[in-house]
Parts: sequence; C-alpha cells; structure tokens
Amino acid sequence: MKPLKRGKQLAGWLLRLALAGFIAIIHYHVVREFNYKAPGFYFSLIYLILAVLIVIGGLLNSPGLTIISGLFIFVLSVYFLIVSFKGSSDRYLMDRFIIATLGFYFLTSGNKD
Repeated sequence: MKPLKRGKQLAGWLLRLALAGFIAIIHYHVVREFNYKAPGFYFSLIYLILAVLIVIGGLLNSPGLTIISGLFIFVLSVYFLIVSFKGSSDRYLMDRFIIATLGFYFLTSGNKD
C-alpha cells in the first residue's frame, strides 16, 4: 500500500494547528493572569507568540519564519525538559517533549508540506 501523498499538505497544517492549540491550552491561562513580575508569564507569552508565528509562517512562501519559530520552540522546550527533570517522567515532561518534537519537526522541515 502506498502513502497518501495528497494528504501531506493537510497533515502539515494539522501539525501546525495542533502545536498552536496545545501551546495555547498550556500557556494561555498564565498570560491571561498578567502577572508580569513572574518569569513564567514571559515564557508563556513567548510560547504563545511563537505558536502564532508557526501558523503565520505556513502562509508565507519563505520557510524562514517557520524555521526560526521551530528553533525557539525546540530550544525552550528542551531547556524546560532539562530543568524540570527529577528522575521520572510525568505529564509536564511529556507535554514539553511533544512540543519539543513538533518544534524540531518545523525546524527541520520548514514549509515543505
């Protein structure tokens, strides 16, 4: 059986929307509280901005915005994975791992959907 090549572009967009939605679910409530004195506020704000840029990057002809956004999402997520690892896995680590994986995907593929 051969893969469905016509669905590759739709799959790329579904990944973009899934990443943006996942980040929004995790980080929107932190930004909404607007505790600008907490570092978590700024990290959540950066995540939300990068999620929007991943989606916008898909609309552009140049893959640059997608690659840069993917790089920062990947690096931030790996940083939080390393900092928060305490010897066992939990939901927080898996959330960060999924986000890091999707960020790495867009870093390596750009807009090649």
